[in-house]
Amino acid sequence: MNKISLYSSVSVADDGSSHTMKLLNNTARKLIKDIGFNKQVLVAAHPNINAMAIETLYEDPVKQLIDEWREEGLQHLRETSNKSIKDLIQRRLDWNEIQGRDLVMSAYVYDKDFIKTGWSIADEIAYLSKQPVESFYTTRIGIFKAYTTSELFQLQDKHFEPVLDEELGKQETLSRMYNYSDFILRSWKSILDRC
Repeated sequence: MNKISLYSSVSVADDGSSHTMKLLNNTARKLIKDIGFNKQVLVAAHPNINAMAIETLYEDPVKQLIDEWREEGLQHLRETSNKSIKDLIQRRLDWNEIQGRDLVMSAYVYDKDFIKTGWSIADEIAYLSKQPVESFYTTRIGIFKAYTTSELFQLQDKHFEPVLDEELGKQETLSRMYNYSDFILRSWKSILDRC
């Protein structure tokens, strides 16, 4: 039996016949905010499907639900025309606010993937802000630190804006240090090549 996506319509083989199911519809999306990330969301959204059927169809339905919900968050980032690092981080943090602190926390509690999520968001922001190849990785580290620190403050219902500004200042310093060290290394290489 094929494992299927929770968001898209797909064909599922069932005793030789094939039919299309759309498991996570708008009803389920709305229920996530009230119920959280669990199989009950899928059962409540589709009363004709029981929890055992969901377990049979999906390897880890809750993890898949969380991953696809996070992908919606990345898609939200892609839909903006303003591509500065600060504006992109702010947009993602605004998306968290819309989703609700409890929902964001429940996703982390379930899959314990705070670092992986932070890196995927940092990757997306670095890519969307069109960082130069030379400083991509140092910028990515700074974005990761700025985003995750700000998100931690946000999840504790604290004002994260001053923290975000401070962390972005550190990220800028890190990028300048990289550029300076790169300049020194190229200078030494040039001197050694002449010898």
